Amino acid sequence: MPVLAAIHALGTRAELLIDAPETPALRAVADAAIDELRLWHDCLSLFQPHSFLSHINREAAHHPVPLDEDLWSLLSLCATVHNASAGAFDPTIAGLMSQHGLHPGEDAPVGWSRLVNLDAASRTIRFNQHGVRLDLGAIA
Repeated sequence: MPVLAAIHALGTRAELLIDAPETPALRAVADAAIDELRLWHDCLSLFQPHSFLSHINREAAHHPVPLDEDLWSLLSLCATVHNASAGAFDPTIAGLMSQHGLHPGEDAPVGWSRLVNLDAASRTIRFNQHGVRLDLGAIA
């Protein structure tokens, strides 16, 4: 019987189907993949107050927030995609989503290029204005 593992993370149901007879080794692979998705959900969920993304959203207007290598790479990718899409991709969309009733919370300023500073030398993120909220659902 194939190995199936599933999780609901970052607003999406993710399923892994390994089309091979189940063995302890294949089950371990499936479980490790689900654990990795759970880790990223716990880190990047906009709706979990304990997530690192929620920490960034609370703190980055007050002081630069240090990022580990993975988060630095992800947020640098956000900046690259924002620029390549002429601003159509914008992780500061959380405020606009709230304004339209699609997210809980208050309105917040929108505009990655004018609101978000990524400092490559210190690997930090800082917001130029209070109330900015990132939503990484489109890329995470």
